[in-house]
Amino acid sequence: MSERVTSLNTKRMFADKLKELLRTKPLNKIKATEIIRLCGVNHKTFYYHFNDIFDLVHWMLEQETVGIISQYDVVLDFDDVVLYMLRYVRENNHLLNILYDDIGTTHMKQIFYQDIYHVAEQRVNAKIEEGGFCISDRCRGFICRTLTELISGILTDLLKEKDSPDDEELLSYIHLLIEPSLLAAIREADRNKL
Repeated sequence: MSERVTSLNTKRMFADKLKELLRTKPLNKIKATEIIRLCGVNHKTFYYHFNDIFDLVHWMLEQETVGIISQYDVVLDFDDVVLYMLRYVRENNHLLNILYDDIGTTHMKQIFYQDIYHVAEQRVNAKIEEGGFCISDRCRGFICRTLTELISGILTDLLKEKDSPDDEELLSYIHLLIEPSLLAAIREADRNKL
């Protein structure tokens, strides 16, 4: 077995034990030594793979979302990607709420941020290319970050919102806000040579 596969399996083992522990206690009560003991490995093994428990949490959530999102053609399947993320938050609400309570809004948004930025960047680049627009990298980055903040904020709010619209309705609201404003922002940036 290759070293890469072994490393991935070890990381998954840590993630599985963390999930088991999170069913019975909050993250701030879980110590790396507890995960290490349950996995039957030494400290060096854990710290070879992760800096701390938060690093493990980030990796775990990233694996569950990136693996799926990377299978989509974001330009063509933007709705599917957004629906996947909405469903992921709903289906993993208990786990994500435990993490949210322990790490707070800022860290929770950061967990979603990287994946969403990749999606936003591809969407923005496609709109620019489709329209033959020319905007600066700085402006393009600003638009991508703004779009990322919007979507990660919606996902984070969804964790605590008790009476939220269903996924399809929420997707239509996201479209209502994003599609016209994204194109308008790109057009304005092009027109004003930003």
